[in-house]
Amino acid sequence: MQIYPGGNLMHLLDPIVQRVFWQQYNRIPAVTPLLYSMKTSSDWRERMFAVGSLGEIPEFNGTLEYDTFEGLWAKDVIHKRYAKGLEISNDIVEDDRFNIAIQKPQGLATSAAYTREKQGAGLFNDAFTATTTADGSYLCVATHPYSPTNTTTQSNLATGVLTHDNVVAARLAMRSWVDDRGKKILINPDTLIVPPALEEAAWMIAGPKTEYIPGQSNYDLSIFANWNLRVVVWPFLTSSTAWFLADSNLMRDNLVWYDRVPLSLTPRPERDFDTLALRWRLYGRWSYGTYGWRWIYGSTGAG
Repeated sequence: MQIYPGGNLMHLLDPIVQRVFWQQYNRIPAVTPLLYSMKTSSDWRERMFAVGSLGEIPEFNGTLEYDTFEGLWAKDVIHKRYAKGLEISNDIVEDDRFNIAIQKPQGLATSAAYTREKQGAGLFNDAFTATTTADGSYLCVATHPYSPTNTTTQSNLATGVLTHDNVVAARLAMRSWVDDRGKKILINPDTLIVPPALEEAAWMIAGPKTEYIPGQSNYDLSIFANWNLRVVVWPFLTSSTAWFLADSNLMRDNLVWYDRVPLSLTPRPERDFDTLALRWRLYGRWSYGTYGWRWIYGSTGAG
């Protein structure tokens, strides 16, 4: 396939590199945008914060009753810079080796998609040991405090393997959570997030029609059929046993990805004076994190 006649090639090769890069980047399945709220940012950091809830609305007896919020925790996420170079050597350009040339932007696109997916999944991979929420605790622990002034705790951590009964128990546990004032939270656990090793088990639990319930000799209607339980299988989850149940609406309120500088490939290549190679630069700046924990229930699956 002839892509240029030789001579002044930079302006001819660049559109092909751009097109090949973004085609490859966009065709790679990405779970991160399905779970995170993808936002832009205009500052060097983003501060996530929240205020507490209000009390119940009393019967009106002629005089308004005023209530106040309690200030909860604040959490900062600081944008980091990411960059990588793309080089296509002069002989590849001169000899018109198209198949070799397009492998370069394809590989860079794959690397970029891999990096962002790995980072997005990393928050879940570290949920029990490193990822922190605004209250200073790990994402999934047994001791989340109600508020900065109320040290009463509640748990979003379990160790049970992925089974029908354990998902039911997780759902019940989530629906028992309370806010900073001890009031029930309106929560709908509707998303089951699992690694590939648990995909079959997850679909057996969330299957739309029938599902085998342990202890019974036949298939019965799955109780999750009416709950519209969504299964998200994420290859970048590193544990073969850990699983998570989430409320998708609350998840998007708390789990945020900020693109300070959107990922971009320099629109025009530069020619290196010494090697004559054509070079592009991929650059982006972003951050991500979660404010709260009341959107997720995590199990290590250790049994």
